[in-house]
Amino acid sequence: MTGEELTEPNTLSINATLAAILETDPQDATELMLATQMATIHNTIMRYSGLAMKGELSKEVANFYVNSITKMMRTYTAQMEALSKYRNKGKQQITVKHQHVNVNDGGQAVIVDINQGGGVMNNLEGEPHENIPRCGARTRSGGSCGHYAMPNGRCRYHGGLSTGPKNPRVKHGYYTKKAIAERKLLDELLKDANDFASEVCG
Repeated sequence: MTGEELTEPNTLSINATLAAILETDPQDATELMLATQMATIHNTIMRYSGLAMKGELSKEVANFYVNSITKMMRTYTAQMEALSKYRNKGKQQITVKHQHVNVNDGGQAVIVDINQGGGVMNNLEGEPHENIPRCGARTRSGGSCGHYAMPNGRCRYHGGLSTGPKNPRVKHGYYTKKAIAERKLLDELLKDANDFASEVCG
């Protein structure tokens, strides 16, 4: 992060934001404010996602983008829920499931709703989860690192690719005035957006 990200919005981005707000079809001032904040959060997520894909980022900067995107996505979800609740005026929708079970005399029936999750790491190249090599490096607490090991035997934290110079802050400007201002602005944006969403839901 060099601080160059703090740029004035261009005509294209403004038009896209306005289109997103209009597509939400706000019915009053509260919905309009929510729609505006949601469009702002969405645009920032897209911009940070593009920046995070750039090469030669320090670990510090890359983590900032990823963590910021995660926080904004959570905020966006909260805003969606707030808008939905506000439009329904607190009405609850109840879904009733009908299940037919045939049980013979003397038998018992057990109804279980199974939702089995999974992921790439659960079946990495056909290997069972417990057989995937771990890093094993000594941690600050004195234990062993349990992260998945790379081909060199260590995880990306204890033996990953070099992030560049000894002090990446100097190269990437993570602590320049503009970079600090952007992080502060993002924190304020997320706080205000979450507070407003909570007020609408309340």
